[in-house]
Amino acid sequence: MSLTLQLIAVCVVVGTTFAAEHPCCISKKFFAKGLIVTATLKSGSSIPTMSQNAFAVDQDYDRKLQAVNGTVTTENEHGEFVNYYQVIRDFHNMKTYNFNGTHCHIYPIVGEELPDGCVPKTLAHSGTYTMGSGDQTMHINGWYGKVGNETLTYATTVNDCTLVSFTRFGTLPDGTKITESAQFVDVVQYTNSYDSVFNIPNYCNTGGMAVGK
Repeated sequence: MSLTLQLIAVCVVVGTTFAAEHPCCISKKFFAKGLIVTATLKSGSSIPTMSQNAFAVDQDYDRKLQAVNGTVTTENEHGEFVNYYQVIRDFHNMKTYNFNGTHCHIYPIVGEELPDGCVPKTLAHSGTYTMGSGDQTMHINGWYGKVGNETLTYATTVNDCTLVSFTRFGTLPDGTKITESAQFVDVVQYTNSYDSVFNIPNYCNTGGMAVGK
C-alpha cells in the first residue's frame, strides 16, 4: 500500500531573533495529519528496522482522550509488513481501545501519560526562520536540546505554537538506537475533527478488559 501524504515543501531562510523565546504549547484540543519515519537498531544487531506511520490524530487534553488512525509500513530482515490501525486512548481510565470495525482489543495503559502538546522545557530556542513561500509562508521557531539519552529538535509556528516537525535520535533504555523524524500538516487547533471522534464502539463495551497482542 502506498503511503502518500502531501507534505509542505520547505524553503528555509534563516532569520534573527531579538527577544528571548520560551518553550510553548499547542491548544488543549486539536486535530492533525502526520507522517513519522523511524529507524531502530537493536543492541547487538546489524540490521535496522524501518517504519513509516501515516496517521490522523485528534486530542483533547482536558478530557484525557486521544484518537488515532493510520497505516504503518514496517521493513526488517523478515520483509515488509503493512498494518492499518484505529485506536482510542483513554488516559482518564488508562485504557487503549484498538478496533477494526468488528473486533476490539482493550489494553491497559501502564507508565505513560497523554502528551501535553508542549515543547519539552529542556529544549532551548535555536532561532527563527521562514518555511515555504507566498501564501504558504510560515514563521517558525526552532528548538534544540536533550531529554534523557535522546537529542530532540522541534519546529513550531511563531504565532500559535503549531507543531510543524520534530526529530529525535539517541538510545532507548533497552540499548536500542533510534532515529526518528516527523512532519505535520492540516493542524487545526481548539477543536476536534468531529463531535463523536472519541466515541467507543458498542462492541468494545460488551465485556471486561481483553489483554492480548
